[in-house]
Amino acid sequence: MPPPTRRYFYEIDLNGSLYHDRTRLTDRAFLDFFFRQLRANTTGEEPGYPWYSPCGVEWNFVRASETPIVFDRLHAQSSHDILGFNHTSLTVPFAPEQLRVSEHGALYHPARPAAGIAIGRLHTHLVLQLADQIQEEAGNYILTYRGRKNLILPYNGEI
Repeated sequence: MPPPTRRYFYEIDLNGSLYHDRTRLTDRAFLDFFFRQLRANTTGEEPGYPWYSPCGVEWNFVRASETPIVFDRLHAQSSHDILGFNHTSLTVPFAPEQLRVSEHGALYHPARPAAGIAIGRLHTHLVLQLADQIQEEAGNYILTYRGRKNLILPYNGEI
């Protein structure tokens, strides 16, 4: 693959907001495209940026405060629920049995493994939305969701 003609550099904060040159980007169509293209940086270029979002002859290199995917909303649907992320219209199916908790109490969920992005973090307001359904039992956290108990395993860097 020939090298791109233009390179841009982006940051993602803990809220899942995307920044370019310290300017927060908010255009939904742009964000949808950008995050749909986002993948692990396997280019061998710009090693300080673990992810990139290719766009034609542009390579958009990305680094994040923690993880590039931040789930910011949960949509209940009749057949399955979905998590929305990074202020976009993009979603992944919600799998409560796959939630993980860090030693600091952050909750994680599988994100886009096919794109090399294994996990995303649940935004604080989403964790607060679920908080009344999470109980501690014998040193373990249990999420009771839609009448089903789901053990939240510790997050050890893998899902």
